[in-house]
Amino acid sequence: MMRRLALLASVALVALTVPFSPVAADAEGESETTARVVSGATLRWGLSNEVHNSAYAPGTYNFLSAGKIGNPGAGGQTLKNAAEWTNGRAAGWKASAGAVSIEKQTAGGSYAPATWSGLTTSPTGGSINPPTSRSFSDHQVVLSGGAGWADPQTGRASLSWKGSFSVVFYSGMLFFYVADPQLNVGRDGSGTLTATLSGYGSSLDDQSVWKTVAPKKVTLATFPEVEIGEGGVTVTPAYAGVKNGASDQLTTVPGWGSWPASFVAWLAETGTSSYWYTSGGAIDANKPPLPVTFAWSLGDPLASDPDDPGVPVDPEPATPAPSPGGAPTTTPPTSPRPGGTATKAFTVSDAQLRWGLSDEMSNSAFAPGTRNFFSAGTIRNPGRGGTSVAASDWAARRGNVRIEKQTAGGGHRLATWPGLGTTPDGRPLGSATNGLLSNHTVVIDGGTGTVDPATKTATIRWTGTFTVVLYSGLSTFTVTDPVLTVTAGTARLDGTLGGYASDREDASLWEPLAPKRVRLADARVPSLSNARGFSTTPRFAGVRYDPPAGAAAQNRSTPGWGAFPTSFVRFQERVGTAAYWYTSGAATDRFKAALPITVSYDADRPAAAPTSGSGGGGPQATGTTGTTSTSASGPGAGGRAAGPVPIGGVPAAATTPGTVHGATVPVGTTEGIRPVAQPLGGSSPAWPWWLGGGLVVAALAVTAGARVLTARTP
Repeated sequence: MMRRLALLASVALVALTVPFSPVAADAEGESETTARVVSGATLRWGLSNEVHNSAYAPGTYNFLSAGKIGNPGAGGQTLKNAAEWTNGRAAGWKASAGAVSIEKQTAGGSYAPATWSGLTTSPTGGSINPPTSRSFSDHQVVLSGGAGWADPQTGRASLSWKGSFSVVFYSGMLFFYVADPQLNVGRDGSGTLTATLSGYGSSLDDQSVWKTVAPKKVTLATFPEVEIGEGGVTVTPAYAGVKNGASDQLTTVPGWGSWPASFVAWLAETGTSSYWYTSGGAIDANKPPLPVTFAWSLGDPLASDPDDPGVPVDPEPATPAPSPGGAPTTTPPTSPRPGGTATKAFTVSDAQLRWGLSDEMSNSAFAPGTRNFFSAGTIRNPGRGGTSVAASDWAARRGNVRIEKQTAGGGHRLATWPGLGTTPDGRPLGSATNGLLSNHTVVIDGGTGTVDPATKTATIRWTGTFTVVLYSGLSTFTVTDPVLTVTAGTARLDGTLGGYASDREDASLWEPLAPKRVRLADARVPSLSNARGFSTTPRFAGVRYDPPAGAAAQNRSTPGWGAFPTSFVRFQERVGTAAYWYTSGAATDRFKAALPITVSYDADRPAAAPTSGSGGGGPQATGTTGTTSTSASGPGAGGRAAGPVPIGGVPAAATTPGTVHGATVPVGTTEGIRPVAQPLGGSSPAWPWWLGGGLVVAALAVTAGARVLTARTP
């Protein structure tokens, strides 16, 4: 009995003491942690492929720099080299600065310190042009010396780095700084990478803009699921399905998305926000963030358990405010019905723009063996003037843009290199004045925007670039990202122009011009109710253009005289081809009028383009009415144009092999410019290599001389 009582007493004692033992252990555990000190951590990241791409402005690129590049003090500047801006100010591109370095991928897949020359080449040394090539320079920013703590057992981490790097677009026309990034990962596995942004704001539409943007801490990346390890983690930031509140964010295509809203909102002040979300552009595929690699070695345990790191959450983006015109905030129907009449507002997601600009762009040029034509994308920069475009550099299709040629039957097919020199029925173009044209058209798909037939308003944006090539490449310029705006039946087409200026005295001189947003065309659009789209002929006849001093005067004495919009022609003064875009008394004036523009709301169901005349081409513009005519080009017509022919013919001597090939334009100014297609005059020591409208002067001289000789003949 005594044994049984002793046993029960022992059990009771154990029962009383056992519950207290775990409590004591838990209390002791509260003062311990599995979090470990981290020092010397690295952050390695390429941000996105677009950060290492060529840019749409000719001769410019996107890239990274360690540290903060210098302030050029004005908009429109580019890095002339690693040390200097084009305006002479210190630039200071660096491959390393403090704890920050930029590294480039090698052909073997490893990484090596970046070089200035490597910013414009692929890892194998190849070209990364054009921007839609999907070939990138493949650099990464590497930040060393990160400090903080990590706890692989609970999945938490908090680390920060000291240092700055610069994200450069268009070789410096737009850029911003990123400083002191910080990684936080919570127990639930979600994480963020934050940093302080600072820099300057500008605009590709107005290069004179240059303003300081206030620094702000934003979220660079969000990580829905992070599983940190003993040595770090590699994780891809969220993008697909992320909304940012931007009115032009495209959310109707597979993979649509955005970088964090606070990051994009700050970048709106710098002019680079659309490079960080789907906007319907040809480079959208380059915008998603690349994987980020965090590497560390764990040190001693922390003295106490740290608080869970706060993981900031970007607020839900606000709904875009209505435009000044009172655009509805609700999403209108996505498309009109396939046929008949559209009456209600609707959105478009794959609109098509079709335009041949003018017949002169499908014509032979006056320099022997040269012609005018289009190329999809941006032609490779030859690096100097006096160089013709090679077949290998020409493209019939790039991204959303393609070049089509009219067939003998009146249809269209994808352009070919040989077809640039023949009529639709296969005849050689011959001279620049015979009316035989190649009849090519630029076609851009993928337009996005809204159309309201009731109010006769529309806004449609296209993303893509095409190159206008004159004299087979001795002069070129690009047209990028056209935007159609229709207000109460009045339409305007705007776009960004880029190109090169050179000099007749020095054919090797070849300088890029800063991109400029200009008016491409003005027109009337009486109705938007056709469910497939519309065609309209831009204004030309009666449009005045006042050239700068020394340039060819506008000829206003013949029927149909006119010009393209002034801002467009002003840019061409710098390129050296202004007189191709207004009547200047040249033998080719009849080819200069703007051709009809056709806009289709659905690229798969295009609206009917205007039919051609007997020449097999398109109609001639007739001014502001939006109508077209179909008169032929005269005997042997193989082109689209008709119209008055200026007095005087073109002498054979004007296109003999004795013509000097050289460029004509002083770089960066219109002061003293002598456009390539204007009367020569003055005391020029050499003929320009692009003769254009200047030939009419020679023609008149030959005619006058012939009359004198005739008068002296017995």
